[in-house]
Amino acid sequence: MGGDTDFFINNCDVTEALVNFTIHNCVKTFGEEATSSIGYVPELYHLDGVPIRYGTTYDAASNIIFTNGNLDPWSGGGVYEDSPGIKQAMKNGVYTFNIKDAAHHLDLRTPNSCDPPSVTSARYQVPNFPVYTWTVVICNLTLQLCFFGKLSRCYIAYKSGYFAADRGIRSICFMDF
Repeated sequence: MGGDTDFFINNCDVTEALVNFTIHNCVKTFGEEATSSIGYVPELYHLDGVPIRYGTTYDAASNIIFTNGNLDPWSGGGVYEDSPGIKQAMKNGVYTFNIKDAAHHLDLRTPNSCDPPSVTSARYQVPNFPVYTWTVVICNLTLQLCFFGKLSRCYIAYKSGYFAADRGIRSICFMDF
């Protein structure tokens, strides 16, 4: 955890800094008085925000890969092939991928010699899912980001043609395995 290619920061080293950063942003945004009096109010967390904004099925979703590990204590809240709308969403590039012997976010962490073979395998299978396309607006230009085969190369489509972006845009495209 926390390696150069890790999807997550090393929480052990930054916990205090992260808490202070969060508190600082709250004070900066809402003021000292408001921040100190807020406390836990469930409405602030907008627990129903996602279903209200996006619905409770995935039939309108596109370009998502949901990975789930059977050792993940949060797996009960995961998205699986029998989740509402997933079958319809597959035509839009939405996939579920179950990983045996995987814990919470293990597939996204830095590879380790202790990783189970199923996780090592998943790291190579997920980037080889079919073509993905995202439409992005940058500086009032509408671009399509298209991924072919391995997701380490990104092709950007715009009115006058295609060009391949390898280095500068890689972090936007996906993670490079």
